[in-house]
Amino acid sequence: MEAHMPTEQMWTLSEDQEVVRMHLPPVQIEGIPKRVIVSLSFNAANIDEVLERLTVLRAQMLPAPTRN
Repeated sequence: MEAHMPTEQMWTLSEDQEVVRMHLPPVQIEGIPKRVIVSLSFNAANIDEVLERLTVLRAQMLPAPTRN
């Protein structure tokens, strides 16, 4: 399932500016009548770790450089 949600809504800064919250689109799970809402909170150290990991993964997604 792909998440289609504006990034301004998906990622928000808490009022106290202590954490960034990631809000995922509501998910329908079989057997549960209401959609499940998932929100995750990250502190600054968590954000640094996420960015580092995403940078590594993004580099792996790029095609290998061509050699002349």
